[in-house]
Amino acid sequence: MAGLADWKEGVESVPSLLVQIGAPRLRQLGFDIPPSAVPAPELRLYELLAVEHGDGAHSQYNALIRRLVSFERAVATADRDALHRSLAASQEDVDAGRLSDAEDVLQSLRRARREDPPVGH
Repeated sequence: MAGLADWKEGVESVPSLLVQIGAPRLRQLGFDIPPSAVPAPELRLYELLAVEHGDGAHSQYNALIRRLVSFERAVATADRDALHRSLAASQEDVDAGRLSDAEDVLQSLRRARREDPPVGH
């Protein structure tokens, strides 16, 4: 995941802050997420968005949080084997430089889920 890679490299980005915001739930879902480097990632994300989007920061923030929650819910309902295959494919995309932001990561995971649906669905 781009956000996790940014975070591990010490890069403060929208994706890395989203990972930090979602860290407690993502850990419950089996992701290896290091301790947060930012004391209030929610506030820092909003500050970054305010610089880039001005008055539109609030709607941008809410949209990103909705995507994060949607991702967490999708992972929670996914079959574990399909999840591992999806993450491996996404990591290959990150390593190859094909993923650049949170939306790219989410699209990649959605593609992987469509190609390998959870068992029982």
